Amino acid sequence: MPRIKYLVKKHKKLFKFPLLILNRHRNIIVWKIFRKKIDRNQWIATKRRNTYNKMMSYSWEETKSNLYPYYLRLNFVVERAKGEVLEIGCGIGNLTKWICKSEKVKRVVAIDAFREPLEVLKSYKIPKVIPIQMRLENIKFKNIKKFDTVVICEVIEHIYPDEEKKMLNALRNYVDSETIFIVSTPIGWMVDQFHVRGFTKKQFKNHLKKHYGEPLEIDYSSGYSQIAYGYFNLNKN
Repeated sequence: MPRIKYLVKKHKKLFKFPLLILNRHRNIIVWKIFRKKIDRNQWIATKRRNTYNKMMSYSWEETKSNLYPYYLRLNFVVERAKGEVLEIGCGIGNLTKWICKSEKVKRVVAIDAFREPLEVLKSYKIPKVIPIQMRLENIKFKNIKKFDTVVICEVIEHIYPDEEKKMLNALRNYVDSETIFIVSTPIGWMVDQFHVRGFTKKQFKNHLKKHYGEPLEIDYSSGYSQIAYGYFNLNKN
């Protein structure tokens, strides 16, 4: 009996880590094998929607005092965004409303794949903001030639590799070596029903270098998220 207990205990330890890895990457594995993707419309989650609505009501100082880690990421974006800005995955505008207040920003073209959050964003009627329902892999504009800044915050963990590849291919038409990218994602794997993948600090840095361009700065001060900026270099891909 002690021998059996020992083997059971050893067996659990042996498979605990691999099972954890499989669980974290299950969405990617299912996609690679069966080409099936999860529904990532997080706006159907009432609790999350209420949280975002509350955040929209905060002033800059209230955001700083009530959501300091988020404020740090927010401030990182606002300090670096300039000119014609494209925000991908804007949601209801939690980040959008602050980007457009910067004197360095001419306007913000805010896109999201889902109608629900965009309807909310439109209702705020924020100056300098143009909300458009558009899937990130189908980015296409008639009257815009180039963006000075592209903001992709808390988005890449929600999208599959093929979607990101299509997004970057579409962006080639609207960015050049002088266009700033600002990208953020949680540090490591975050348990979330709408997340497809996660990035360690090393993975995030390498991912940016490979697909976006050399990151000039990566900030981890929020504790839960990593955010970086640099200049696009899509010609190498």
